[in-house]
Amino acid sequence: MIADFFSEPVKGQSEHPFLLLDSGAFSAYSVGQKINADALIAYAKLTGDYLLAAINLDQIPGTLHRRAPEGEIRKACRLSHRAFKQMLDCGVRVMPVHHQIDPRRWLYRLIDEGNTFIGVSPTDSYRLLRSV
Repeated sequence: MIADFFSEPVKGQSEHPFLLLDSGAFSAYSVGQKINADALIAYAKLTGDYLLAAINLDQIPGTLHRRAPEGEIRKACRLSHRAFKQMLDCGVRVMPVHHQIDPRRWLYRLIDEGNTFIGVSPTDSYRLLRSV
C-alpha cells in the first residue's frame, strides 16, 4: 500500500539530497481530490537531508475541461503562494510552481523573493503559439 510506504523515514547512503518530493497536486486536481498539506509537510520533514525540495502544493485553477476565468487564476496564485510560505515556515525546502496561465508578476515575485529553483507547469488547456 502506498500510504504505508510514505509513512516511513527515508534511508540512504548519499551525503547529498537526492529526492524531489512531488506534492501530488496535479494528480489530485485531475480526479477532483485534495491533498492534506499537514501530511505532506510531515512527510517532507521525515525525508531529512535526503530531500532536495518538496514541490509546492499549488492550487491549479480551472479543471481539465474548463478554462479558468481570470479571477479564479488570481485566487489560485494567492493560495499557491500561501501554501508555499506555509511549507517554508514549517522548515521544508520547497520548490514553488508557476503555471503557464498565471500572471507573470507571480513568477517575478518568486524570483524577487530569492527563489532560484522554480517549477514551470504547462497546460494542455491552452493552445501554444508557434513561430513559423
